[in-house]
Amino acid sequence: MRLKKEQRAYLTVYLSLMLPLLLSFFFTFLYGAKKSAMKMQIECVADIGLNAVLSEYNRELFSQYDLLFVDMSYGGQKPSIHNTTARLRHYLLKNLNGFESVWGSREFLNTSLEEAEILQYSLATDDGGEVMKRQIVDYYEHTAEGILNDLLPEAKGLEPDFWDADVSEERENNQRDIDSIDLPEIETETGEMEEVELGNPADVANRTRNGGILGLVLPDMGNISCRQVEVGQLASHRSLAKGDGLSEEAKAVSGSCSELLFHRYLFDKLGFYGQELEKGALAYQIEYLIAGKDSDWDNLEAVCNRILLGREAVNVAYIFTDSGKVAEAEAWAAGLTAVILTPELLEPVKISLLLAWAYVESLQDLRILLEGGKVPVQKTEATWHTSLEDILHIKSSLRSINNPSGLEYKEYLSGLLFTVSDNTKTFRTMDVMEMDIRRTEGNHFFRMDGCTDCILAKMSTSNGLGIEVNLERRYGYYYSR
Repeated sequence: MRLKKEQRAYLTVYLSLMLPLLLSFFFTFLYGAKKSAMKMQIECVADIGLNAVLSEYNRELFSQYDLLFVDMSYGGQKPSIHNTTARLRHYLLKNLNGFESVWGSREFLNTSLEEAEILQYSLATDDGGEVMKRQIVDYYEHTAEGILNDLLPEAKGLEPDFWDADVSEERENNQRDIDSIDLPEIETETGEMEEVELGNPADVANRTRNGGILGLVLPDMGNISCRQVEVGQLASHRSLAKGDGLSEEAKAVSGSCSELLFHRYLFDKLGFYGQELEKGALAYQIEYLIAGKDSDWDNLEAVCNRILLGREAVNVAYIFTDSGKVAEAEAWAAGLTAVILTPELLEPVKISLLLAWAYVESLQDLRILLEGGKVPVQKTEATWHTSLEDILHIKSSLRSINNPSGLEYKEYLSGLLFTVSDNTKTFRTMDVMEMDIRRTEGNHFFRMDGCTDCILAKMSTSNGLGIEVNLERRYGYYYSR
């Protein structure tokens, strides 16, 4: 059928009127399709780019401590968020070009990256080290149940007052009482008057307090580590860079790190006397957390002195309740004071002998602990190992003893660790991490305040038609659940 001339004219007019409308719909849909495609493109590129940034975590930190952090120095001397921003931009550009090449969209989208900026980032040292400790929570979240059943010293008798006790004031007061009593005088061969010496055996024990404790309790000091580090440039001794802290998202996902959980992590990852780490800058790393000194020797000696004070206090408390030991010390004191005719010295000399005896017993306890044995917190007659005569020859009287029950050195160490403030403990832990990572290849200038584990990035793209797409993404390390 052929259209009449008038009908063809009507159709031409109709198409002329409809074509602009159809074209506007077409270009509107095309604009929307381009914008949606650009949005999908930047989302894909952003996800790939941010994952690529996070894939550059420090391998040594993960290998030794199971922590995932990007070292923003990338092996250089100066960590900076600008370095990470540059890495992000590099990956975005690479993947943006790759996206268009693979999908043949270069002509269709013609997308260019206008901006790539990191708006927020968290550093391991932020919020008093809570950023680092958040990962520890994640690390243990998916492990076997019952991980907190170990290292509970409070439940085993090592309450805080065990470490706060100190009998030195009691000993000094007793010595002043002894010194305040005048001793009788005798005439010498030259005709001069000379004070009679008391000859208190407790003085022999007390003189050893001024020497090194390790030389008393260890038969062979050749096995003690002599490693030493320079602490001045470690995290707890320098001014730290600051990030934006722990994000609300990270807090919601992981929660806070309990002290018990943190202690479990420390004993899993760090070395201590009897369980040293050969690869560590320090062999006695737990002791460093407690004492904070620059050498293994000094840290071990400081810890042993603290354990000795605690042991001495409980041993003193016990010995004054043991009637047999009190009677033995009184007999010794009576003999000494009878010879010099000073009965008023009987009581203070007896007390000095009991205090010295408890001190020698405490040294014996420390010897047992350092040899891998067990020492119960509270003593009984069956677990008391020294005699009163031992105060005259301390070093030779100490011996190896295998107690069937009690706490080991590791448990005393854990109890002592609770006396260290949370902030001090956390930053000394990061000291240990820094000194160990710096020993590895390519990490000589490693620092924990140069490590990030979570970033909020903003990315913007545009094309020749003036279409702009902006996107923000927060990416970090989280264990899957």
